[in-house]
Amino acid sequence: MTSPAWQTDNQTRQTLSRVAPFTYTMSTGDTSTWREVFTVAGRMSEGQKVSFTVDLADAYVAFDTAIASAPSSFAAGAIIQAMLVPAGTGFSEENIFIGTRIIMVNATTTNARIRGIVEGK
Repeated sequence: MTSPAWQTDNQTRQTLSRVAPFTYTMSTGDTSTWREVFTVAGRMSEGQKVSFTVDLADAYVAFDTAIASAPSSFAAGAIIQAMLVPAGTGFSEENIFIGTRIIMVNATTTNARIRGIVEGK
């Protein structure tokens, strides 16, 4: 039997038993290199709630994207599903599925920092 594509009502009402904070500061030379800032493995089976802020500089953030498949730059024709998070702002979402990782790259030449928390089971 295959598992359903959508979670049942009872599954979505379960409390999230795992909480994992994370922080990552990009360093010099990371202006065009994606870095893994959070890994689900070893912390929880899946992330279902995320909240983070980006400070010091703008950054692109992506969920469940392999670093090897991410482009080294956002040149014409480079396709990746990432969001631009301006410095001093953040992102928060419930009922999201993060199965593997959160990655980030600087959007400017200044090093960005991300601080957040992932809740899941």
